[in-house]
Amino acid sequence: MLVRLLNGFLPWCPADTFTLVAAGKVSTFAGATQTFLFPPAGVTATIPDPNFPDATHVGYPGGTASRLKCSALFYETLKCPIAGDEAAAMATAPALGPNHNQFPLVSPVAADADDGEEFDVIRYFGNLSPWRSIPSKNYGLQWASPTIPEGCEIVQAHLLHRHGARYPTTDAGTDKFAAKVHEMANSPRGFEASRKLRFLKTWKYKLGGELLTPFGRSELLNFAAGFFGLPDYYKDYHQLIEVETWGQNLTLASYMSCPNAMKGSVAGVGFGKAAGEWMEVYLKDARERLQKDLPGFNLTITDCYRMQHMCAYETIALGYSKFCGLFTQKEWKGYSYANSLQMWYGAGPGSPVAAALGIGWVQELVSRLTKTRITEFKTSVNQTIVESEMHFPFGQPIYVDAAHDITMASIYVAMNFTNFIRTDEVMPFAVNLVGQVLSCPAHDQEAPGEPTHIRWVLNDGVLPLSGIDGCGHHKHGMCELDTFIRAMKQRIDEIDYDCACHGDYEFPDPDYIVDGQWPQCKRS
Repeated sequence: MLVRLLNGFLPWCPADTFTLVAAGKVSTFAGATQTFLFPPAGVTATIPDPNFPDATHVGYPGGTASRLKCSALFYETLKCPIAGDEAAAMATAPALGPNHNQFPLVSPVAADADDGEEFDVIRYFGNLSPWRSIPSKNYGLQWASPTIPEGCEIVQAHLLHRHGARYPTTDAGTDKFAAKVHEMANSPRGFEASRKLRFLKTWKYKLGGELLTPFGRSELLNFAAGFFGLPDYYKDYHQLIEVETWGQNLTLASYMSCPNAMKGSVAGVGFGKAAGEWMEVYLKDARERLQKDLPGFNLTITDCYRMQHMCAYETIALGYSKFCGLFTQKEWKGYSYANSLQMWYGAGPGSPVAAALGIGWVQELVSRLTKTRITEFKTSVNQTIVESEMHFPFGQPIYVDAAHDITMASIYVAMNFTNFIRTDEVMPFAVNLVGQVLSCPAHDQEAPGEPTHIRWVLNDGVLPLSGIDGCGHHKHGMCELDTFIRAMKQRIDEIDYDCACHGDYEFPDPDYIVDGQWPQCKRS
């Protein structure tokens, strides 16, 4: 089994500091970044304290007993601890149950929510949403199940997943909003905050940057423990760490070697233009409403959008955010749509570089499925890695690749998945895409155990492969493996990476791109 990670996926948790202040007019420390400190200064407690026993001194005397010896032990101690089987659910069940739980996060409530009304704000966080199971019907397959279809067995799995919940990136703008609050709080006039915005009087910015939050670390710890267990995971698989840096060929962070993906007049416009225009529409009422509660503070549309960002990031980092209740259900739907616009035009089907960014991983997938080495290196494929039998082995039962949301979006486009819907369903934190390589004797009695079909499961929902040439519609989302491989080779031939990433062009206006390719870069 091979697991690939980018070097930025190694978690670390920044320390906080703690300050107590009196409430009143907006405090001069409002928006400050100094928060909690643990343990508090002056702590003198001895750890461990000899007056209080630790775990090594409590519990039943001796080890656990067998059932045959239980009766005698019970009469001696009136207790009979017996160890039972502890098989993980994945080893005994055909499939794990769906996940709809975000514990310990507190589910936010919209400003206009009625008692008993079901509106889950957390599901409108877009690509900042926690991972949850998505039913196949949301992708267009009404009755498909992630459980292996009857008459088939799984012979190989290709898992591509995103990191868990993290703190804001440098371009998220949450830190800029905090800095503005702090600056205006310390201006000669200051400002006031009332009603639902009263909390700003003593609010501090408690978010880190870029790294996994405690909740995000637990998301993937639990996920990995289901595969490997905890004690010996480092012995059970090889973990290849790829250095994520500019100019480096990486299929899991392909924008690093694609200049146009970092060019403001191409990708920058894609991520910003349509979403920015939509923000002016859906946040207009919110800005006017909230401005009334912030006399002396010049509240802009951008500030309101960053406050929605703050809600999402504080929720996944701290478990709760008062910013969430400032916006109505309609405004949260607007936020979700803004996020989808960013991804559609910035990294999805509406981006002129998306297909090129994803095609390198598709090349690697075909290489693994056919056990054939890549010989041409005209994309983001790293030649040093894929030519190495050690670092890029064939015949593994499970392949695991860890990437980013932008990378995953571009891979969807490169593979020609056509159900590119709400971002909270296709690229939340910890999103996982699983390629199930199947052997279906019911379809091929002459070669049982040989791979015959493939299908793709995204966040527990089965994807239709009708957009892939030759696959067509199948109620279980299956495609014959040879047909799928042939279609992927065709996609590799169609996509001109050099033209898309190095060509001299700017983002089109209007943008009619729907296949992730600059029109002049398409190969016939």
